[in-house]
Amino acid sequence: MAGGVLHYLVKPFTARVLMDRLDAYVEHRRHISGSGQAAVLDQDGIDRLLAPAGAPLATIPASRVSVALPKGLSQPTLEAVIADLNATGAASSASEVAGRLGLARVSARRYLEYLVSRGEARITPRYGAAGRPEKFYLLTGG
Repeated sequence: MAGGVLHYLVKPFTARVLMDRLDAYVEHRRHISGSGQAAVLDQDGIDRLLAPAGAPLATIPASRVSVALPKGLSQPTLEAVIADLNATGAASSASEVAGRLGLARVSARRYLEYLVSRGEARITPRYGAAGRPEKFYLLTGG
């Protein structure tokens, strides 16, 4: 971190997540370097500089962001899945979420199932003409 490392991305991640991280890094470095003048920081300024690199996006309720994720799941991707479901506002299949976020369907399903296991999403089956019903995921209210 002393050398400037603020973020760590685990594959797969979207181009949007990468750009958000790069933008956050540029902004952080700009705040640290300042305008070349020796400025006195107040507590708010220090808190902003020391804020966790993976702080949740403003559109995602903090109550939905997990601290300890199972192996293979990443915080940025979980946040992207939650944001996608929030933005859609309707039940979505793992294939739909995967397509919108640029993830593999299996990866999207793992994140969706994780949200279900935590009670943060629920499954609504949709029955077709034949075969198994397709699972659609919807965020719960709480």
